[in-house]
Amino acid sequence: MKKIKLNMFLIVCFLLSTILSCSDDSKTEVTSTINTFLKTYKGDFHTADKNLMSTDLADLISKSVSKEELEAEKVKVSEFPTDKPLMIEGDIFSSFFEGQLLVNENGWKIDDVVYSGHKIEVASTKEGLKNFILYEE
Repeated sequence: MKKIKLNMFLIVCFLLSTILSCSDDSKTEVTSTINTFLKTYKGDFHTADKNLMSTDLADLISKSVSKEELEAEKVKVSEFPTDKPLMIEGDIFSSFFEGQLLVNENGWKIDDVVYSGHKIEVASTKEGLKNFILYEE
């Protein structure tokens, strides 16, 4: 429990120091990026606005979508075509939401979402996507 509280404290400190060290224009842009994403995001990562994401995060999402499609095709032509294919289930941006990490790529972009809570299997959105892409049965 102390470790979780310490991690949460460190993440909050990091985000605050990032925002506070920014100029007023950067603070406004960071806040605008996060607010726009949260207003437009409908819970399906397939349709999330990639213009608000870092190149790395958008690429991981595209690779994950491609893997889901490939897995669905594999199941369709398998001996058990009614089985459920490998897919990402749940909301990758808000499950046990803790905070966003942003990068400046010609404007502030969401680069990752850090999760918190007990019994989490991955620490962040990017870690979960990487694990899914690399997973082999």
